[in-house]
Amino acid sequence: MPIKQHRVGKALKRNRSSDIFKDGGIKISPGQVFNDPFEALVAYTLLYHRQEFEDARDRCPYYTNFEDDELVLKQQMTWFVYDRTHPTTGVRIVEEFVRENDMPEDLVKMLLQATELFHGHFKVIKKRKHDLILYDMERNKEYTVYTPTPSVYSNGCIIIGHIHPYENQYKLCGIPVICMPP
Repeated sequence: MPIKQHRVGKALKRNRSSDIFKDGGIKISPGQVFNDPFEALVAYTLLYHRQEFEDARDRCPYYTNFEDDELVLKQQMTWFVYDRTHPTTGVRIVEEFVRENDMPEDLVKMLLQATELFHGHFKVIKKRKHDLILYDMERNKEYTVYTPTPSVYSNGCIIIGHIHPYENQYKLCGIPVICMPP
């Protein structure tokens, strides 16, 4: 499903050769347009909740022991927008984002599915095209999980991370930890 462009806050202009994640930080320029929903959500968060994010990011319960600061930042932002409930509003940032911005219903549904994420230890049983068949070692259940990079995972490896419903299957959320079999 191609992602439609949508605007966040003020009019935004997209520079296709750049990503908002720059040098261990996030660069947001006035007038940027985002094709990627996560980047748009990050931009919204930084426009309206930057100080809250800075104050809360060190409390991120997800694995963040990465050498790459950009991965740490993305992991913290994933927790902050999809999983953390705002203490004063009682909703997640992604829920506020879809309420405050006019966007297609299919995009709203896709974004809100990420709020159903859950953590697990998943063993890769099989790969096919862009799907992984994962066995949840804690729930004794199998999941079909979409990933744009199936070659990163080998049969038998353990993925420690989060998944959430995505269309008629599941999708990885955040930066998973991959443990290779002995």
